[in-house]
Amino acid sequence: MLFCRIGVEMLPLHNIFGQMFIDKIIRKVPAGLMTMAIVVTIAYVSLDGDPFDASMIPLFEGADKVIHAIMYFTLVAVLLFDAVKFRKCGKAGKAVTLASVVVAFAYSALMEYLQDQMGLGRTASVADLVANLAGACLGALFMKCLFLPKMYAILSTEDKNGNKS
Repeated sequence: MLFCRIGVEMLPLHNIFGQMFIDKIIRKVPAGLMTMAIVVTIAYVSLDGDPFDASMIPLFEGADKVIHAIMYFTLVAVLLFDAVKFRKCGKAGKAVTLASVVVAFAYSALMEYLQDQMGLGRTASVADLVANLAGACLGALFMKCLFLPKMYAILSTEDKNGNKS
């Protein structure tokens, strides 16, 4: 927990993005919308034979693993955002955080399986699964330490004022 407190003090999100922008996202974005968008995007990027003309983009060795990690970092981030936004779990505790990582990893395994089975020129890779899991774990850590404390503060202020999200 010390890391989380240090992280919040070292990198306050309202100084990076602007307080009003963050408040608007937290209050106005419907729960589930970002998760649906990320799930569809990951499916498209994972299952299409060449979703972007890869020959036109110069990449470094292992860049695909970084991209995998970023995709699943984002998926866990929006899953936790939605878990808190739905307020069925109050604050995102350890169980909800772990569940978001497990759901992201299961989705990752499904995408790898489908890549292998669909015959679109893509193959399953254990290294991709590891990169996806690493990204999911980093996403959970980021959300728990930096973003969710800010979100809780905004939503609790909203509740005290009698407004609904």
